[in-house]
Amino acid sequence: MPILDTMLREQKETGTVWTPSRIISRLGTEINHEDSICYWAAHNHIPIFSPALTDGSLGDMMYFHSFRNPGLICDILQVRINGPPIHADRTFGDPAPKLRVGLSFK
Repeated sequence: MPILDTMLREQKETGTVWTPSRIISRLGTEINHEDSICYWAAHNHIPIFSPALTDGSLGDMMYFHSFRNPGLICDILQVRINGPPIHADRTFGDPAPKLRVGLSFK
């Protein structure tokens, strides 16, 4: 996936810390298609928080990319992903199902 090569190069050259929100924003910018919610979120500088970003197809692509070109880091613990949703007045969506199960035991 060429975008992963570009992101890895930016990480090495500028020290970019890739969080799920930053990756989604970058994909929205690269998609450049008005039918995409990621496009509009990136266009309007609205972060999308997805702690489960690597649980699906994108995670598989990132994993297999690491065999050919290792080193890309997705930091899910970066403050940017944890701070704003916790302190936000409103959020949309629901946490990943496995997180919902964990929250039910509190």
